[in-house]
Amino acid sequence: YRRAVQADPQNAEYRIALERAMISASIVHLDAARVAEARGNLDDALREYRRASEFDPPNRQIATKVAELERTMRDQNEAARP
Repeated sequence: YRRAVQADPQNAEYRIALERAMISASIVHLDAARVAEARGNLDDALREYRRASEFDPPNRQIATKVAELERTMRDQNEAARP
C-alpha cells in the first residue's frame, strides 16, 4: 500500500487501505506487547510497543506506554546494581 500511495498520492482508496493496514499492524503488535508484559518479558513487550507505535504514531497511549515501560526497566536496572 505504501508503494501504491507513493505512486498515486491523490488516490483516496490507496490512502485508506494503507491507513487500515497500519492500524491493523499496530493492533497486532499491541496485543503481542500486552501478552509479553503480562508474562513479565519486558524486553519483548517494549519492542512490541515500539513497533505498535511505529505503525500508529499519533496514538499517544502507545507512546505513553513505551515511556512508562522504559522508565520501569531503567528503575529495575538501577535497583539491581550493587
